[in-house]
Amino acid sequence: LADYGGFNTTVQNQKNVENNVLASATVEYGLLSLAAADVRIAYNSVDYSLRSFDQYVLDQTSIRLRLRKQFGGQLTAGTGFAYTQGDYSAIDRQFDRYDLFLFSDWRVTGQSTLSGRIGYAWSDYTGFNPYNQDGVTGWLAWAYVPTGKLNFKTRISYDTLANSVFTSVGDGSTAGLGDTQTLTSGIQFTGTYAFSAKTSFNASLEFFQQK
Repeated sequence: LADYGGFNTTVQNQKNVENNVLASATVEYGLLSLAAADVRIAYNSVDYSLRSFDQYVLDQTSIRLRLRKQFGGQLTAGTGFAYTQGDYSAIDRQFDRYDLFLFSDWRVTGQSTLSGRIGYAWSDYTGFNPYNQDGVTGWLAWAYVPTGKLNFKTRISYDTLANSVFTSVGDGSTAGLGDTQTLTSGIQFTGTYAFSAKTSFNASLEFFQQK
């Protein structure tokens, strides 16, 4: 369900089902010693059963190219470029987005890892009421594994929810994707417990604030 009726009075007590599809593929190629390149292609679509949500229906494709190098055994860093094409078909609005970014992964200890990305993004919109924008975007994540069965992940991010699926924000979560092209601040907590070799439990908390 996209909306539970408690916050949006215009759709209160009306069933609204969100359907989300995500498909991606990544190809990686080793270059010189401790250096590598990868290309990721992804497709995402989001649709709603309630027609008053037509303005949020979105189809988008993206291609991302990254170059990275391992510095010692604890730090990996690199740079990349991404291009995203999106279509809000119900309201005849399309956009092209471009991202230049730096990223890194740092294994602080055997139990703790910090990773992040910072970059500059700009978008060109067409159709009714175009919303061109540019600015700094990024995210910072901390993964903590205190035991073999328990792990925690924390992320803070500043990006558009419509594009977060292509920047690894939300750890694959599709909740809310496509519902805005406005830059959004977010924080996310996820905890996972491996009950057995075949069963695990997880809980998460997400908070987003739009400008």
